[in-house]
Parts: sequence; structure tokens; C-alpha cells
Amino acid sequence: MKEKDTQDVSPELDENSKDEKTDPKNLKECKMQAKSKKDAKDCEKKFMKTIDEFIEEEELSSIDGYMKIFTNEDNSEYFLRLDAEDLNSQFLYFSYIMNAPQGSPLTGGLPSDGRVLEFRNFKKDSIGLYQINTNYINGDETNNISKSTITNITEAFVEVFKPSAKTDESVLINVNGILLSEKLDSLSYVPNEYRERIAVNYGRPNESKTFVKNVFNNDSNTAFEVTFAYENQAPNPRAFRVSAVTDPRYLSVTARHIFIKMPDDRFEPRVNDHRIGYFVNRSTDLTSYENFANFALINKWRLIKKNPDAEMSEPEEPIVFWVENSTPKEIVPAVVAGIENWNIAFEEAGFINAVVAKIQPEDADWDAADYDYNVVRWSSEPDGGLLGIGPSVSNPLTGEIISADVVNKLLAVKIGYNYRKLYGFTEDNDPLMQYITNLTLHEVGHVLGLRHNFRGSYLYSPEEIHNKEITGNSLMNSVMDYDPINVAPEGTEQGIFFSTEPGIYDKWAIKFGYTPNLSDEDREELLRESIKKELTFGTDDEAMSYPGNNIDPRTKRYDMSNDPISYAEDIVKIVDQKISELPEIFADEEGFNNYTNSFYRLIRTKGRFLETVAQQIGGVYINKIASSQTDFESLEPVPYEKQKQAFELLKREVFSNGAMDYDPKILANLIYERDIDSFYSTYGDNNDPDFHSLVLASQSNILRNILHPAVMRRLVNSSLYGNRYMPDEVLSDLNGAIFVTGENPDTFKKNLQSTYVNLLIGGFNDAEYDEISKAAVYSALKGILDFSKQYRFKSGHFDLIYFNVNNFFENK
Repeated sequence: MKEKDTQDVSPELDENSKDEKTDPKNLKECKMQAKSKKDAKDCEKKFMKTIDEFIEEEELSSIDGYMKIFTNEDNSEYFLRLDAEDLNSQFLYFSYIMNAPQGSPLTGGLPSDGRVLEFRNFKKDSIGLYQINTNYINGDETNNISKSTITNITEAFVEVFKPSAKTDESVLINVNGILLSEKLDSLSYVPNEYRERIAVNYGRPNESKTFVKNVFNNDSNTAFEVTFAYENQAPNPRAFRVSAVTDPRYLSVTARHIFIKMPDDRFEPRVNDHRIGYFVNRSTDLTSYENFANFALINKWRLIKKNPDAEMSEPEEPIVFWVENSTPKEIVPAVVAGIENWNIAFEEAGFINAVVAKIQPEDADWDAADYDYNVVRWSSEPDGGLLGIGPSVSNPLTGEIISADVVNKLLAVKIGYNYRKLYGFTEDNDPLMQYITNLTLHEVGHVLGLRHNFRGSYLYSPEEIHNKEITGNSLMNSVMDYDPINVAPEGTEQGIFFSTEPGIYDKWAIKFGYTPNLSDEDREELLRESIKKELTFGTDDEAMSYPGNNIDPRTKRYDMSNDPISYAEDIVKIVDQKISELPEIFADEEGFNNYTNSFYRLIRTKGRFLETVAQQIGGVYINKIASSQTDFESLEPVPYEKQKQAFELLKREVFSNGAMDYDPKILANLIYERDIDSFYSTYGDNNDPDFHSLVLASQSNILRNILHPAVMRRLVNSSLYGNRYMPDEVLSDLNGAIFVTGENPDTFKKNLQSTYVNLLIGGFNDAEYDEISKAAVYSALKGILDFSKQYRFKSGHFDLIYFNVNNFFENK
């Protein structure tokens, strides 16, 4: 039998191998030879270098500042030294977007919310990073329930770090992994409900292309600027049409991780009230017996009087906003005014020169994204939907605003110049400069803590609003509304075009938020004024934005005056007159791009104001009061007379024959050049204007605002506390306006009639009408059946109407 081959092994070589295995020269070799986790830990104890040894061996250099940062020669590795006092010590974090692809969920200048983080020891030899849950507090530590350990509330364990080196009191950890990932902030995450709206989706992170671009380390904060790379081999097809994106398969986002030392306790927090509009940080008191134990701290800046005993005093440190050196020079004065005019409001809180504007030098050695500077910035991105944003970051524990930038868009300047072209200007009354000041006031208002107030327009009458002796420099009670341009009708002297100073509500809101040491008595006295018409407030989640959405028609974007029906009547005349002047206004231009664009903008303005009129029907005013204010009611239906006035205007300007008649020569020149990029230039597949579709879209929107089941039900429900305009009368009025005996409908009216019938039939079959509203719809369809039966043999259009309505009844 053949013996198995064997390999001779030299005794000396075998002995050397044993020596090598039992005597590793460094940590890496030791871990490779380790046979268990315990062995690996023993290796770390044996070979762990001191921090000084590691820094010297790896040739690291320090970046001095708040965090103790070290990096290697090519800046590819970053380390953080944590001393004993850095552990179990809370600090703040937020991310800041420097640049992002247009059409994606992110935009330059956008920060995340502020978060509270903390490093702690984890197990025996690691460091954990935790995010604190700031949504809950134990308000009463004397209540035994505060000792409860069963809360079902968790904090976030973000990351665990193995020390690269350590001493008895300090550790050095590698932070590359957390800086170059999305563990601190999910930049590329898009909720499912928004994914269809996003043209540019990021795809998967590409770690090999992601890198730290720069580090900024100051006394109170540390920022890492990171370029995050993404790859998506199956991008949204719409992304290829976004000209600002070179190739949607390969994208990048530049952002900053910003870590801030926890501010001291000199800040004075203030609890919010529903009658006034501030951004807030919400919490719930787990020890409270209240049914609604949640409360909110308003977002505001730290302002402390130099002279606390003086009625008026400058602050120890003002709120400074820098005007970025990218601002077009001709509008710099308007931007400065939009910042410093807020001092008018701060005087109500007892401060002089609370807000200061400074100009960023051309040769500044800091950039506008630096945490230590609050900047009004300008973006030259290709035309987008937003004209400006005013985000801020607050300490979630107190509500103190710690950082803010305003980003206005070049598109706003273009719009201002368009206003000059359409409406003219003088040195004393310039829509461009007023518009830029107004936009800046609005966005700076946001970063002072104020939310939108879409009831801001409900102040002056349509007559008063054009009289500067009455309005001064403020057309509205709040610059936190969205202002349309205020154009005087023919025969009325032009007042100001836009507000350039804070309104009455703004002053009241700043007084509430920023008055030092506001007593409970002064607070309540101040808030009881909320019932005054000039102090009324309604924000985004209360705004009437689309059919059936919300109930108070005063809370509306882009409306004007305390009589929106009469103002809309003036606007219709102004728009129609301005459309007739377009050939003359743009006679100096060779093409028709601006001519066409202005026409569509004017038509949109007309439709928007008429939508506001339609929303008066079924509207209910919400009066923000305290339960102790028994002289008032929270809910108040729009008066019957107002609703009927609104319908009569719609009858004339939307539902009547000839309401959309324009000079054929004007319509025949509505054309965009093929190589331009515009929303309206792609309205339809061809280059001729589909004007009927445009008009019908506006007519349909108005009908849907009236016929929506929520509106019909509200008409019925609000009859219990005052409404008299019921669904049967509304439907009877609509029938009478849309189907007129003896009338020969034009093409716009025919489209309207067919759409109205389809809405009634579809609504009866599918919509959630109550029985009262459903009966009114049924009755309206019977009336249309009788009408169309009478005219069916005189017109193919009415024969079709009869066919559709008759089918509806035969199928019931």
C-alpha cells in the first residue's frame, strides 16, 4: 500500500512561526491572530497608542476651534478628540445645504431643524453618539409620575465609535464614517407622498466620490463641508428635461455638518399662543394632568437690553444681517430697507436699533454660509417656483434662534422690472424697489420667527388702499402675507404698489415675542387684542388653497383689501384694460415672448382674484379668541349679503356670455419662440395658444370651489349658527346663471355648461354630499333636463347636454 505523501517541516521554521504568532508587532497583527473577541480586546489594550503617539505616528495636524479636530496630510481622514468634559455634555447640530440639483427635494440655503446631540461612553471601550428626544419634558419634578421609567419614548443611538487612540481622560475617534454618510441627516430621503412631484431623485450614495471639502472651526462652532455623491442608473425621465442638471445619473449635493456649543441660559423663552403666529418648538409635559398637555416655545433671537430699566434701549448685541456681495447693486438700498425697517416693529418691544444691516465686503474672507454670519443671499439659479426663502435654526430646548439666512432669487428682480414695464414708475413710487423691499421684509420676518399671516390683507377698503395718506408705507396689517401688486383702477390716483414697512399685526407680534420680562398680566392683555380686525391672524395650515380646503376665506394668499369682492371687481377691469394695452407696451420688442408671458400672467391674476370671490360662498370666519372673551364667537358664517354679492360678480365675469372676449389681434400674437424655456410655452403640444382650455381651467376651478362636498356640507352645518345661503339656493343661482333662456352661448359658455353638468352628475354619483346637498344637486339636474329638452332640436350642443342628463336619470 502506497503511503500518503508528507511535507517535511524544518523544526527551526516551525519554531519561528510559533514565535511570530505569539509575538505580534502591532495592533493589526494582533487582531489577525486573535481567536476570540476577548483576545481582540486584549490586543487593543496592549497596542492602543496614546493620543500624542498616534498624532505623531500618523502625522496629524490640528484644526483649532470648538471641536478638537485633527486631520492627516492630504485631508482624507478626520479625527475628533473627546476629553472627559466633552462626554455627557449636550451640543447642537444642524445641516446646511450649500448647493443641490434643481428639481430635487433640496435647495441651496436650506438648513435642517436643530437637534440636540451627546457623546457618551458605550460599554467599556467605545463611544456612542446619541440624539436627544426633545419632544417631552417632566415639568413637575415633585410629582411621583416624573419617576416613571415606562414612557415608551426613545432617543436615537446614532453611531458607535471605536477609539483610535486614548489616554486616561481622553479618546481620539475617527469621524469619517459619520461625516461622509447620511447618519446625521437623511439628505436623499423623500417621503412616498412627495415622490411623484420630484423630477430629480438622487439614487444611491456613492461613497468613493463623497469627500470632506473643507473644515471651518471657530470658537463656538465647527462645520464640515461635504460633497455627497449619488448615482442613479434609472432616473426619473423628467429629470433629463431639467437643464440645470448635466446628467441625472450622476448627482451631488454640497452640505455642511454644523456642530454648535450649547448656548448659556441668559435667553428668555416664551410660550406661544394660538392667536399669534410664530414658528415654535413643541413639547409635551408628561407630569401634567391637562387633557392637552402640549405647549410650544416660540422661535426668537436673544435680545437683551443694554439698560434693562430704560423704557427704550439698544440691545447688548443686535440682530445683524449681512447683505451678500452677490446682490445686484441697484437694489442694495431696497434690501437694506427690508432689513432695517423691522426696527419700527422692535420699538414696540422697547428696543432701539435691534436689527442692523451690513454690507459684505467684496474681499470678505468669510463666505455667506458661515454659521457666524446671518446673510441675505441672492441665488442666480434658473427660474424656479420660489422667489425667496427665509429658514432659521433654533435650539429645540428653548426656541432660541441660533442661525438664519435669507435666500432671494434673481427671478424676483426680473418680476420687479416687469412691473415697471407694465405699470410705469417714478423715483418716488417704483414697483421694482418696493417689491424687493417687501420681499426682503417678508423673508427677514420669517427668520425673526414669524409665520405667514394670510389674513394680512384684511385691513383697508378698496378705496382707502390707494390713498397713501391713509396707508402710509404699509398696505396690509402684515408683511407676512403674500402681496399682489396694488394697482389703482382708472380714474384713481396710484398709491404705493407694495408695503415697505411692517404692518400693525407685525408690530403687535414682535411686541409679544420680544418684550423683555413680559408679565402674565401684560401677556394676557396683549393677546386679548387679537379680536381687532387689524390684528387678525391665519397661517398656512388654515389658508384656502384649493377647492374644499379650509373654511375662512380671509385666510388667502394673494388677495387684497377688507372687501375682496369689490377689489376683485376692480382687478378684472384693470386686467382687461392692461391686456388691451399689451401691443403698445411691447411695441419696442422684436419678438412676442414677454408679450405672451405678460398676457398669461394677467389672465392668471384675474382667475386668482375670482377664485377668492368664489370662496366667500360657504365660507366661515374663524375668530381667534380665548374662552373668556364671551362677547365674541369663534365661528361666524360669511354674511348672506356677501355671499350673494360674490355670486353676482361671478355671474357677470365668469358665467356670462362674452366674459372672456378679447381683441382677436391680441390672441393671434400669443406665441413663444420655440427655443425658450417657459411653463406656458409647453402648454399643449403645439405652439398655438389653447385659450379655451386655459379659460375652462379657471371656470372649472371656480365651480369646484362652490360645488365641493365639504362646501355644501358647510353651508348646511353653518345654518345652525347663522348661515342663510343654503345649497338649494346656490344650485338654483348657478342654474340660472349658466343656462339662460333665449341665450345663444359662445364657445366658452358651451364648455362651461358641459363642465357644470359633468360636475353635478359625477358629484351625485361619487361625491360625499349630505342628503340636503344631494337633493339640491338632483333638483338642479332636473332643471337642466327640462331646459335642454326645450332647446335640444335647436342646437347640437344642447342635444348633447340633454343626452347626458337624460342618461343620468334613466340609469337611476
